[in-house]
Amino acid sequence: MLIAVLMIRAQVAQTAPRAPLPDYAHAETAAEADARAATFHARMDANGNGYVTPAEMAAYLGKRLRGAALLGVDAAHPLPPTSAAYFTAADVDHDGRLSLAEVLAAERAGFARQDAEHNGVVTPGERMA
Repeated sequence: MLIAVLMIRAQVAQTAPRAPLPDYAHAETAAEADARAATFHARMDANGNGYVTPAEMAAYLGKRLRGAALLGVDAAHPLPPTSAAYFTAADVDHDGRLSLAEVLAAERAGFARQDAEHNGVVTPGERMA
């Protein structure tokens, strides 16, 4: 059983692009967090116009989940509730799309909330607090 799980994980790792997620086991600087957020934005921006729409975010999530059903989603609400909440909070100009500046601002706000020591580095301990 363990061998089968490891083989499947290795196969998935070879075929799927890595999501730009924080490495929760290591510290992350503000510059690294900005770079991760910019990569995330670029990967979601399917048409390359510099903005991410709810449909583009939903398509990105669908690809990342390899077609698995997204809970809480229907035609009127293409994003799962948590993703929809992030989108709404980050869309500060309420134009229904996320610019790189909005994504970076949301990332920086989250980073600042986690950076308890205010030293520009978020440690695993700060993330868990």
